[in-house]
Amino acid sequence: MNYCQCGCGGEIKPQRRFLLRHNLRLKGEKHHSYGKPLSSEIKEKISKSHLGKKHTYESRMKMSKNRSGEKHNYYGKSRPLSTRIKLSQTKIGSLNPMWGKHPISYMKGKKHTNETKILIAKASRERWTNQEYREKTIRNIIKASQVKPNYKELRLFDFLNKILPEQYDLNIKAEIMILGGKIPDIVNINGKKKLIEFYGRRWHKPEDEEKRIREFKKYGWDTLIIWEEELNNLNILGNKIIKFHEDYQLEQLRS
Repeated sequence: MNYCQCGCGGEIKPQRRFLLRHNLRLKGEKHHSYGKPLSSEIKEKISKSHLGKKHTYESRMKMSKNRSGEKHNYYGKSRPLSTRIKLSQTKIGSLNPMWGKHPISYMKGKKHTNETKILIAKASRERWTNQEYREKTIRNIIKASQVKPNYKELRLFDFLNKILPEQYDLNIKAEIMILGGKIPDIVNINGKKKLIEFYGRRWHKPEDEEKRIREFKKYGWDTLIIWEEELNNLNILGNKIIKFHEDYQLEQLRS
């Protein structure tokens, strides 16, 4: 039979030393090692006993939960400047755990090993499979790059609003949707699964049209591709857009 080492006489499991929080009863002068610094041999034994041990994912989550918010030792507190300076000095130069592992600033010229690169690439691919993470990353990139609709895209959207008012909206900044990791240019906002892509000859090839249509069709969306030269004849373009909006087959539009 094992008993709590605080002296309360409570029974404990074989792998434990104290009942829950009873270790707090031995803080300060009540602790058996109070005023007795551990020898270097003891410290080395303790260190070796923990080598190779890893907490399970569940254990890490429990520890994180027990130390978050108001439960954290420094909740509502701030370290004094002298302490922050000391902590900073312990991680300067070669003392930094990332010293020589990242090719930036003072680590310039030093690179990750091939094994580390493989692990980083694998972790990145796994994160990218998460739809929420992928869409958040794409939106952050767009926000940082300050993407704006160009003149021809605005011209097409103004024309679209004249022939089909309040049916479609611009999605250049992914405000409405991201579909399969891609950002449609114009999206129907009244319940129809219709998308319009605006293509320029400088950036797109003719075969890109079919690829994009098939890509979005996998998610149940119909796509109309409009090429920049079609803005030169608005009558023909208007008929094409209206037929697409009214569910004519895309084959009919191309005939």
